[in-house]
Amino acid sequence: MTLAALALRPHLLMATIEAKARQASQTSIRLAPTLKRRLDTLSEWLTATGRLFESFEPKAPLKRGFALVWGANGHLARLAGQLSGGEGIELEFADGRLGARIDGEPPFTLKAPS
Repeated sequence: MTLAALALRPHLLMATIEAKARQASQTSIRLAPTLKRRLDTLSEWLTATGRLFESFEPKAPLKRGFALVWGANGHLARLAGQLSGGEGIELEFADGRLGARIDGEPPFTLKAPS
């Protein structure tokens, strides 16, 4: 091989650099929508995971109008049979607690709101 064949040829190097720059540009154009879709998917997953996490919050039902009933023994009453007439209880609502007493009477009939 001659010395002339080994010499650097700037125009050939520039052509190679320009070709690689075009390839990189085309790749980034194709990659942008793919990355956006992936980020959108991850965002949806994160939102759903956040909702699932919130659903495990034990006091969340209180915000929807439910109450927790605490027996005189300080334990959560899950069944009516765990309470007896005359027993003092606490009702826990989203905004605080109220004391109450079990009277042992059958529940009253709710009237439809007018």
